[in-house]
Amino acid sequence: MNKHMYTVKAFATLTGVTERTLHFYDRKGLMAPSSYNEHGHRLYSKDDIPTMQKIITLKYLGFSLQDIADYLTNNNSNNISETLHKQKAMLEKKREELDYVINTITRVEQIMQDEQIDSDLLLAIIHSIHREKEQEEWLSEQLPKSVIEHALLKHLSPQERLEFERGMLAIVNQLQQYFKLGISPSEVVVQRTIEHMITMMNERIAPHYQEKIAELDFDNHSQLYVSIFSKEVEDYIKEAVNRFEENQSRRS
Repeated sequence: MNKHMYTVKAFATLTGVTERTLHFYDRKGLMAPSSYNEHGHRLYSKDDIPTMQKIITLKYLGFSLQDIADYLTNNNSNNISETLHKQKAMLEKKREELDYVINTITRVEQIMQDEQIDSDLLLAIIHSIHREKEQEEWLSEQLPKSVIEHALLKHLSPQERLEFERGMLAIVNQLQQYFKLGISPSEVVVQRTIEHMITMMNERIAPHYQEKIAELDFDNHSQLYVSIFSKEVEDYIKEAVNRFEENQSRRS
């Protein structure tokens, strides 16, 4: 008796995949049809259903098409057991990475609050948070632990750190706006903002720790540290800080 054969459309409906998927699997050599009709159209039989179920299951588990092809070719139960362990480890690692990305976005949202900031500045902040672990590893080779804790704000409670980061973001954002508006670094409004920034820094990071951090060569580690400013804004803020320090020297 001849086997009952299914057209692509019927087999796709039966197995819960799309016709396009069946064509794709055929082109990739993953699952060829059992035969063809006189018009050259693909035909599938019930014997093809277990193979399709295996493919669907392995795809669900996150296996690549190459891994699925290897399994179907070798059909080795020991091989699939070993591969499952590797796949689980890979998925756990991917989950950790996804959790880290979600936590990074959550932290950025908390820092931003309702602050409207430049997209380049936002991406620089995300880059900095993303590289924190690598930054800490590099700093551990350069500085004592006490200085590193201050550099990464680990000496602060989570709430204190959040408040500090929000405050600094607001100041940085304001300085960028002053630059865009063409306000001179010597103007009172800019100088007051610089004073506020320095006061905040000194309250949270002792000046002698700041000096140690400033001595580091960040320029040769651009993969870890990206400037949150353009060169022009950076120079603008440096000039504003210099003017502030000059004014402070005259008063003392």
